[in-house]
Amino acid sequence: MNPVLEALKAGRVKELHVGPRGGERMAQLLAVASQHGVRVQRVLPEVLDRESRHGVHQGVVARVDEPAEYNVEDLVRTADGPPLIVVLDGIEDPHNLGAILRTCDAAGVHGVVIQSRRSAALSGAAAKAAAGALSHVRIAEVVNVARAVEELKEANLWTVGQGLVTRRLMPKPQAPPKRSSRTPPKEAPADDGAASVGKAAQPSRAPASGQQRVKRRKKKGPRSRR
Repeated sequence: MNPVLEALKAGRVKELHVGPRGGERMAQLLAVASQHGVRVQRVLPEVLDRESRHGVHQGVVARVDEPAEYNVEDLVRTADGPPLIVVLDGIEDPHNLGAILRTCDAAGVHGVVIQSRRSAALSGAAAKAAAGALSHVRIAEVVNVARAVEELKEANLWTVGQGLVTRRLMPKPQAPPKRSSRTPPKEAPADDGAASVGKAAQPSRAPASGQQRVKRRKKKGPRSRR
């Protein structure tokens, strides 16, 4: 009920459709509507479901005037004191947009700049999440956010940007390989033609001929016979 109550206080409500629900908050809502001369009509819950497009209406639906249109120059000119302007770019989730508007209203922001495209609508879920702040915060819709920021600079406003910071995910350090309890296999001997490091390759010997075998036997002496 807070969005409807704040819209009543802002003078934007033309008519109230109220269901059979009662309670203290409903009585307070009807009292404020009476103070502002707003017409109240009792309807069935099915009518409220249809008018709220089957959303959570809490027993009341308000017909409101369209919000006033502002541009960047209007936000700066109508500020009572040093202008505090919030510029939003690419806020497509209506709940996030409503929460930001609620924070801006509490912080005393003089205006909010949003992009007409790539932005959540200012009705429905965003209005409900704003909890009534949509009726008090001045909003300027622009086509080019970068151009709007340049206009704020030309109006001698300091600009402070807050962007999304992402951390680069580093790969996890791998554990060193476990040492095996088995003895490592012996390396195979190198080929005959390969030379080891630091040593010259030895020339291979040719097989001995028949005469050389005889001479060697003579040097060793005759074989003993049994």
